[in-house]
Amino acid sequence: MKATILYQSRRGRTAAYARAMAMYLWSKGMSVSYSSVADFKPEQLQGCDLLMLGCWTSGWFVIRQHPNKIWVDFAKKLPGQLPPRIILFATYKIHTGSMFEKMKKHLGLQSTKLLDILKSKTGILGYRERDLLDKYVAEIKTEHLHRD
Repeated sequence: MKATILYQSRRGRTAAYARAMAMYLWSKGMSVSYSSVADFKPEQLQGCDLLMLGCWTSGWFVIRQHPNKIWVDFAKKLPGQLPPRIILFATYKIHTGSMFEKMKKHLGLQSTKLLDILKSKTGILGYRERDLLDKYVAEIKTEHLHRD
């Protein structure tokens, strides 16, 4: 059971959020590969059951939110075949607006309707986020039990 968490952070809030998710998944028994997008290596996706991609929200406070250029360039380098489960996450000041739709577009996932998202103003992992991650861990464990 493996999760890969890749993030782009500006002031450390997104990195802290990604680190909190990584530690939480690790505490649930998952192997976790966690790094900034600048340190991404394609082999991090090998055997990955859950891919989490995150960025801080760039743009005006309420409108025109988008991932920054570093994240967009990273998204272009990802292989065409991504793991079956993807969660997008972002940190923000006031509102995420169109952030997640823009992330999906840069990943080539605009037609994907069912894609979970997590967002945080503080970078702290809350109960809602933990519940969602628990759901994924349970699903992946069940899948691995049936596979073995």
